[in-house]
Amino acid sequence: MSQLQFFITGPPRAASAFVANAMNAGHIWCSHEFERDIIDATSLDDVAERMLDFLESKHHEYAGNCSSGLLHFGRFQFPLAIIHRNWDDVELSIHRAMAQWGAPPEEQVWDRDQLMEAHERVVTVNPEALNIDFEEAITPEGLGRIQQHCCPLI
Repeated sequence: MSQLQFFITGPPRAASAFVANAMNAGHIWCSHEFERDIIDATSLDDVAERMLDFLESKHHEYAGNCSSGLLHFGRFQFPLAIIHRNWDDVELSIHRAMAQWGAPPEEQVWDRDQLMEAHERVVTVNPEALNIDFEEAITPEGLGRIQQHCCPLI
């Protein structure tokens, strides 16, 4: 069986864990933030190569990764879904999550402008990607659209 890979990305706190878990069914295997486990990578190309090697080790018809970290990868040669979320909502969600994890406000640092630029770049260089709003992505219909785009033969 030849395997088909796919990727799903969006800003942090855009339901990537939820979407990854929802995608796992039958002939589909989807990891969440797999690239975080590659701590000794020397470049984005190294991460991408090792991620593909890992996905190829899965015995499913489709294997993918869903992560906000993929925003930094640029052009994708595989099906890609991009989740969009209001950036003020992203920021509020990040601060709430960090506070729950015990991080004081002065340690709640993230570069909103850098992430917005990366998000826009991924959208621009991947015109064939499915673009979907956060509110739709977490519905059964939205998950169906993501699955149909990323795994069209299922």
